[in-house]
Amino acid sequence: MKNNKLLSVLIILFILISITGCSNNKNEDFDFVDGIDTSKYKTTGLKSINCSTDTDTSDGVDIDIKMKVYYDKDGYLSILTRNESVTSADKNVIKEYADAYKKLYSSYENLDYYDNVIKQTGDNVTSITYINYSKINMEELLKIENIEDYLTITNGKIKLSDWKEFAEKYGTKCED
Repeated sequence: MKNNKLLSVLIILFILISITGCSNNKNEDFDFVDGIDTSKYKTTGLKSINCSTDTDTSDGVDIDIKMKVYYDKDGYLSILTRNESVTSADKNVIKEYADAYKKLYSSYENLDYYDNVIKQTGDNVTSITYINYSKINMEELLKIENIEDYLTITNGKIKLSDWKEFAEKYGTKCED
């Protein structure tokens, strides 16, 4: 149990350091994330921006959502990493969020280049998601999500500017 807590803390720290410690033009590949084959998410030659989403929750629940968005020289979305951390002293709330994450991401289990890991400890649940938009089967993704109703998809690609405009509607802010 102690090792799981330590591992979760280390994963969260790694992601936070990755998100906050990199400039817009730095290219990098990911280090080991337990449960995700990060070799499928090569970022060499890509630019990146950091994004976060503000959330309003009930008393005693803290939700922190951070994303790192990688895009190619033509301005198309390539890779997205998302880290959602929910903290609450109420263990029932943590269980509800963990169950909701598991149900939500079960739809993506057999989709290559879409990986999610959910880590639960006493007062926290963290969902870590990696999506490689440059390699994912967009037709299969669209069967799960209705993103084509909100985003323009051209030849299986999404423009970063379109994604940012869509994300801003839901409270996401990206540094430029």
